[in-house]
Amino acid sequence: MTTNLSIRKLLIFLVGLLFLINPIKAQEYTRKSLSIMMLHYADSKPFTSDYYDRLYVPKRFDHNYIGINALDINSYFSNAESVTETDIRNIISSQQIPNKILRSILVDETKGYMTTQVIEDRGLYNASDADYATAQSSARGLSVLKDVGVKLMQNIYFLVIVPKEVSSIYIDQTQSNEYTFSGTGYLFQLDLNEAYLANQFWQDFYFDKPNSAMMNKLMSYDFPLKSTPNYFGVKVSDVNVADKVGSGLISTLNTLSGNNNNSNNYTVTRKSIDEIRREAIDKIIEDCLYSITSAEDFNVKSSIFSTNPVRAKLGTKESLKPNDLFRVVERRVNEKTQEIELKKRGYVRTQWVAYNEGTGAGRSAASSFYRIATPKLDKGMLLEEAKDSDHKWTMGFSYNHDSTSIMGGYYMNFEKLTSSLPGFSYTIDAGVNPSLYSKTVELDGTVVPGYFKGWAFNTGLSLRQSFTYNWVGLTPVAGTYLSFVGLNDGTVVNSEGTLLNSSEMSSLYGANLGITLGLLGGADLTINLNHYIQLRAGIRYNADFSPLFFDLNSLGSSGTDTSGSVWNETTGTYESTGSSGASSSKTFEYTPKFGNRYYTVGIRLFNL
Repeated sequence: MTTNLSIRKLLIFLVGLLFLINPIKAQEYTRKSLSIMMLHYADSKPFTSDYYDRLYVPKRFDHNYIGINALDINSYFSNAESVTETDIRNIISSQQIPNKILRSILVDETKGYMTTQVIEDRGLYNASDADYATAQSSARGLSVLKDVGVKLMQNIYFLVIVPKEVSSIYIDQTQSNEYTFSGTGYLFQLDLNEAYLANQFWQDFYFDKPNSAMMNKLMSYDFPLKSTPNYFGVKVSDVNVADKVGSGLISTLNTLSGNNNNSNNYTVTRKSIDEIRREAIDKIIEDCLYSITSAEDFNVKSSIFSTNPVRAKLGTKESLKPNDLFRVVERRVNEKTQEIELKKRGYVRTQWVAYNEGTGAGRSAASSFYRIATPKLDKGMLLEEAKDSDHKWTMGFSYNHDSTSIMGGYYMNFEKLTSSLPGFSYTIDAGVNPSLYSKTVELDGTVVPGYFKGWAFNTGLSLRQSFTYNWVGLTPVAGTYLSFVGLNDGTVVNSEGTLLNSSEMSSLYGANLGITLGLLGGADLTINLNHYIQLRAGIRYNADFSPLFFDLNSLGSSGTDTSGSVWNETTGTYESTGSSGASSSKTFEYTPKFGNRYYTVGIRLFNL
């Protein structure tokens, strides 16, 4: 008994000393531990318990596994809006969630009593190379790093996802049901402050031999919790993107061709209920985790240890991905107050992610970063995760200079930076060329004098690979586009060699609408003004198929065969001469040719 008491006093003394003098000065980021659970309603809506196995904890967190991912509530999903945080706290207390988490960290179930092995291992895993260097020069060596694991007990969190509503809407054009899953994610933290952990906690709960009374005390204590609620709302469609585009295109063509019976003969493939629910669960977790990791206390931080290239000791252990955004912060001493201030120096993005899982022992691998609008960097500057500024989707505007190209005109550009390759993104473009002018005109394969004027509405998908160094960059571009072309003016020679003016062409052919597909390629020179505002100028080459024209005038049976007819200058129409010409549709027989090179300028302006 005396020995046990002495061990307890020694442990309390050492832990208290840890919180009074923390020798790890270089430590700038400490790992958090996390468990994730979801509320399970009595009617198993909107998710049955089978789907709860999809809940996962990312590598950037230590996983406090307690074998529980569903919190049962004696209420139906139809009453979800009436569920309050107090109800959630009561369920947490009744299922002893904080107690089970602490037990998973502190108690060795094979021995039946408390050990510090888990928190010591977490302290070693949490340590940076600088921490190892500091520890090895201290009298206690790596024991210092193991002690940090005790401090990590202040970083115990668990997330409770509470679905509140599922709504849906049917979109005729895409033949899709669009579902919205909304609710609240409650992030709870065990409120174990330094003073409590330094003394009273170990005095109240520590036992180094099997002791059922002490175990019961640990499992029945009402540990205080802090909470942060975050709303989530995710959208899931029962039709994939390709089918939605195909259905929308057919619907648009039906409308333009005057087919008003609202039929859409495009067949879409629908996702199963199981696929919809699995996708919804994944998106809910992603949305909730984004809200958590965007908070200041959860931002990953590390010092720059080389500048050419920019490198820092971060990697897969912190769940880094290519193109993740980091602020560069410099510590400066205020000459007046003599206090350390942080000054933002710019931004970098992750380039190549290092595998750094394991303790590293002071020799962990480093990830590299590429600069974005950042002045000179020095070793020791701080990299700080900037999820709050990193929306990945941006919006911009561009102008393509060449009226003879279908792709000329004014555009909106929506760009998504991916997490697959450094600097790799895709752009969805939508725009109009209001002054389209054909470069040449062909009739039966022969170029004839004349031109057509009109407009083009274009949508495109481009892939961009940016090679950036600080303020400037070079970005090769390749993509495809879909164009709707309208021709309603011009003058051209017909098959008899007669030059038709605009009025004659209008009477013969009416308004002509065409559709074409094409490919494009080129490159941009870019200037970064900050981490998302970018100036661009470049060149594009495009190749499109000859437009397939739908003669709306003929579809309406208003076209006229001009054989046996003459042009009346007064009425501006063809009139019968009394010969045997029969009334029939006049098809559009010309092939307009357009330019295949244009210059582009633009600006990427908004974070979305």
